[in-house]
Amino acid sequence: MKTRNFLLCMIAFLPSLAWAELHKDDRVTTERFGTGYVQEVYSTTAWVRFDSGNSYYNVNISDIFKATSCYASICVNTHATSNQGPGVVQEVFENGTTMFQIVNGPRYWNMPVVALARAVSCYAGICQGRRVMNYNYGPGQVVEVYENATAWVNFDRGVSYFNVPTQALDPARE
Repeated sequence: MKTRNFLLCMIAFLPSLAWAELHKDDRVTTERFGTGYVQEVYSTTAWVRFDSGNSYYNVNISDIFKATSCYASICVNTHATSNQGPGVVQEVFENGTTMFQIVNGPRYWNMPVVALARAVSCYAGICQGRRVMNYNYGPGQVVEVYENATAWVNFDRGVSYFNVPTQALDPARE
């Protein structure tokens, strides 16, 4: 019994897995301060330089999420769409958030992975690069198609729309 209690006490003093995996210069995000770089790691906190305003904060390690290459099916450089428009995933973090660059947008958006739909080559006969007809906007060309059954279309009359439902598009015969 004494051995078991001793082991339980020792486990309580072991550093967390996050602490063991967090290193100087790691790219991270927090819900409160946004994205930044770890400057120093301590037993329960880390000194982080955040991108916004080049500010520094001491943050609990449990509130820090490291950058990763993919989360679920969304990876760095994934073309996707969101309610803000089409763009490219610039960064992905372990908490399921991304830094998402809207096409022709002035800045990045902190966007959860669940709010993004990946670009695919075709969806229900509507394919990237294909000519289509829309009842309201006339003919146009599909720029990208997304797994949520929407498309980004440049219409011949000079307007471009994203998140156009694929069922509202009639593909041209080849």
